Amino acid sequence: MRLSCAIFLAVCLLALTILVAAGERAARVALRRELYFVCSQTVYREDLALSVSDVVSSGGGAGYLLHRGKGYAVVYSVYRTKRSAEAVCADLVDGGQNAEVLSFVMSGFYLPASDASAAAEIASYFRVYYDCIVLLSKTADELDAGRINREGAFCSMESAKDALTGLQTILEGEKTLSKARYDAMNESVESACGLLAVSDGLFASSDIRAIYACMSDLYMQTAQKLQK
Repeated sequence: MRLSCAIFLAVCLLALTILVAAGERAARVALRRELYFVCSQTVYREDLALSVSDVVSSGGGAGYLLHRGKGYAVVYSVYRTKRSAEAVCADLVDGGQNAEVLSFVMSGFYLPASDASAAAEIASYFRVYYDCIVLLSKTADELDAGRINREGAFCSMESAKDALTGLQTILEGEKTLSKARYDAMNESVESACGLLAVSDGLFASSDIRAIYACMSDLYMQTAQKLQK
């Protein structure tokens, strides 16, 4: 009899657990963002990668080293559309450069029930971060075209830093987010703010491209971490 009661209670507990779990719902972060890295072809010697980086940055490119497994791809620049990236890549190849396009497309992802209540904040995080990358991309182009000077470029970078600092405040107030996801998002913002923590504001367009190439890499890595 006692055994039967114990089995009955165990079954009831299991049923209750299943019902509670069924009541929880995952949340989808419905957000599509695209980034296309125009890079040199991957090399596996760091000294060679650094040499290519120097050449790229001296020509106005980012010169950022993008890790690819055990190798390095040197970033010329980052684009929001595949067409733009492929056009630039084709020009580089026609000019005798070894170049390729590496793409990152985020089409949305699901959060577990434990983080579902933070879905709106996470979507806002990725929107603002992406907008900062776009702002810096436009700033570098406008600086090259002579439409703004270096002081104007500095103002744009300060605006991006202020926006990212605001993201940190939002993250600090979000108490329902799991530690792993909070850490991934916060570390990315801190790194980006560190890149933008500058004082004199005197930059070449290649400097700005290097910063937003790094931010694009951080953005991509953070999105991948949150999908795990």
